[in-house]
Amino acid sequence: MKKIIASVVAVTIAFGGLALPAAESGLSFSAAISASADESTAADFNYTVLSDGTLKITKYKGKANNVVIPETIDGKKVTVIGTRAFYDYTRKNSLTIPSSLKTIEDNGFHYFSFDSVFIGSLKQWCELGNNPECGTIFVNDVKLTGAVNIPNGTERIGDSAFYNRGEITSVSIPDSVTSIGYHAFAKCGNMMSVKMSNKVQTIGEGAFSDCEKLTAITLPDTLTEIERDAFANCYKLEKANIPSKVKVLKACTFESCGSLKNVTLSEGLTDIEKEAFYNCYSLSSIKFPSTLKTIGYHSFYRTSLTRAELPSGLTTIGQEAFYMCGSLQSVFVPKSVDSIGMWAFSAGSDDSKLFYEGSEASWIKIGGSKAFPDGCEFNVVYNYDPNHKHSYTTKITKQATCTAAGEKVLTCSICGDSYTQTIPAKGHSYGAGKVTKQPTCTAAGTREYTCSSCGSKKTETIKAKGHSYKTSVVAPTYEAQGYTLHKCSSCGNSYKDNYTAKKTVGKAAGNGFTCTATSVNFGWNKVANASGYKIYAYNTSTKKWKLVTTVSANTFTYKQSGSKSGTTYKYKVKAFVKENGKTYYGESSDTIVTTTKPAKVTIKSASVSKTAVKLKWGTVNGANGYRVYRYDSASKKWVTVSTVKDGKTVSYKESKLKSGTSYKYKVKAYRKVGGNTYWGTASAVKTYKTK
Repeated sequence: MKKIIASVVAVTIAFGGLALPAAESGLSFSAAISASADESTAADFNYTVLSDGTLKITKYKGKANNVVIPETIDGKKVTVIGTRAFYDYTRKNSLTIPSSLKTIEDNGFHYFSFDSVFIGSLKQWCELGNNPECGTIFVNDVKLTGAVNIPNGTERIGDSAFYNRGEITSVSIPDSVTSIGYHAFAKCGNMMSVKMSNKVQTIGEGAFSDCEKLTAITLPDTLTEIERDAFANCYKLEKANIPSKVKVLKACTFESCGSLKNVTLSEGLTDIEKEAFYNCYSLSSIKFPSTLKTIGYHSFYRTSLTRAELPSGLTTIGQEAFYMCGSLQSVFVPKSVDSIGMWAFSAGSDDSKLFYEGSEASWIKIGGSKAFPDGCEFNVVYNYDPNHKHSYTTKITKQATCTAAGEKVLTCSICGDSYTQTIPAKGHSYGAGKVTKQPTCTAAGTREYTCSSCGSKKTETIKAKGHSYKTSVVAPTYEAQGYTLHKCSSCGNSYKDNYTAKKTVGKAAGNGFTCTATSVNFGWNKVANASGYKIYAYNTSTKKWKLVTTVSANTFTYKQSGSKSGTTYKYKVKAFVKENGKTYYGESSDTIVTTTKPAKVTIKSASVSKTAVKLKWGTVNGANGYRVYRYDSASKKWVTVSTVKDGKTVSYKESKLKSGTSYKYKVKAYRKVGGNTYWGTASAVKTYKTK
């Protein structure tokens, strides 16, 4: 019965890519589901119905350049691509894989290749197995390139899953992965690193072969099988380890890994198959596990081993196992060996030695007579005791210098066992050095050293000396402040502190005056340290102060004679100090206001009646008023009869006197200045008799 689906979606996209050949052999991940006997057809596909109700495509008959495998046919999911279902020698543009697809059987895409493959899940792509050859992989329409992280939950990486994927630079494999298939990452020429799952148990044939930029890989302890060629032609691989559960190192495992230098073979390994380390020309040393039984043909062909210490218990050494090893100097063969292949060893030099624990006869019996090619024979030492006491001689291979360590090799003269010791660097011999720049108080100096051994130079900083200050106190002057001077005795640098105020000449202060009608005499308080005093008088005409005299330091009064009576005179006093030929003046005193007393009053006339006497007197300059006195004959005292408070009033009339009685009078002028009253000399006494 033929069943036709309505249509097959085709998407035309042009991509360039690298070829991925379908695997001719390897693990099959086909489901254990039986197909029905009848084959049906839908559009471009022949298919059979499997026992679980899903479909297996058995043949693709279409010619489209963009091939789309349907998710379902007649409502049944497509889960399997059968063997040679796609068989064509032409390259197609693209292939779209449905999410329902679980298995691609061996050669499911026989000679069928694509520029691009589109798939929804990277996990699905890893687990399909027998993946088709394609140029570019798109996962959810995103190009697979650069660092690839295999999704957690992925259980296996199928055959050829990432074959020839030059766009991959690194890969991280999660712990859910337990197997890596045939050629899974082969020819990933730009892949530099692999983070391996800690649960991987098997690595398929050629899984990482021809990964030319891969430098290191750490294999997990769970690993039990490494198939042949697993890392062949990984030219830059430098380090590898073989876990203890791996019993057999398969043929060509590390063939032509030219950079391989560090290999760890774990206890448990029993067999190294042919060409396992063939052409690993950087491999100069290796420690064989005690469990090892067989070393196969060409196993270490063209390596750089210098010493091969084969373990007790080894039984078989294959043909040319260590052939073309041009650096090989020492080989140790235990009595347990019962077969040595032809040309198993080639000597590195005429001094190369092979130490055999058995006798010469035993050596010949196990094939030792053909163990060396002509011209590359070892000097064989028979009945070698591996437990002998070493006798080491020392050879310095690298002289120690002042800065670099040297090396010496200690070699046993009996068995050639050797090891290297480091000779510590000698260190420089600089001596005391030479001062090339003297330090100052503030600037560092330098000292230069020259090694007497190698001539190396170094410069050392000499710490600045710092100032050495001496302290002196500078007293203040009338021109400058005083201070404490700190001066460096080395460089002269100085600074000042503890300033004191410069000296000043004190301000003179008047302390009162006395006066007469024709003179004033005023004084002032002493000013400390004064050399003398300047006396200034105010000129009312010029309205200026004028120096009238200079007095000595011990003079504290000044008398101005010949002054006009009843007149105010203003003075100022200024102290001065003479020091170091200069004169310094203090502030002038406040104005000292003085006055002369009024002049003597002259009674000019009097008019007399029976009961009154009226006096008249002359005007006195500067008088503010007058006082009239009458002599009281009873008390025999002069009594004031009137005070005239007007300097312009020059008369006074006393009434209620007794007639016919004589009265004596005198008048005195007064002047008020600064709240004080200054009295002039009383007039001559005048006697007048009432009528």
